[in-house]
Amino acid sequence: MPTDETKKNSDWNQDILACRNTYTLLVGLKQLTEPFSKAGAKPMKQLAFWNAAATDIMRQLLAAGLAAQFDKFYIKVLLANYEAGFDFHSAIEDLKNTFSSADKTVSELAQTIDGIYHFRGE
Repeated sequence: MPTDETKKNSDWNQDILACRNTYTLLVGLKQLTEPFSKAGAKPMKQLAFWNAAATDIMRQLLAAGLAAQFDKFYIKVLLANYEAGFDFHSAIEDLKNTFSSADKTVSELAQTIDGIYHFRGE
């Protein structure tokens, strides 16, 4: 029976558009430098935007800014659509909550993104 850790690792896969797009954008925004195979396990607190000395309010603002960059790229550049029940505001809120959760991983971020956006080619 797979453990939670095995499940998380199996969700991080280059064949999944949300994973590939998340990784590419994080590298492009200089948030991480790891190879794809190791990036899925990286927690939010180890991304470049994370400031351990920041207050929770400041971290929320930084996370919201990063969420807006992601949304703009997915919608305007990749021409993704929102999944049912999502719009700009709810997408930003979900992304911000993930980015501001210290121990959430890049793989979990990709799962959040997969739930929010429908990418062309899926």
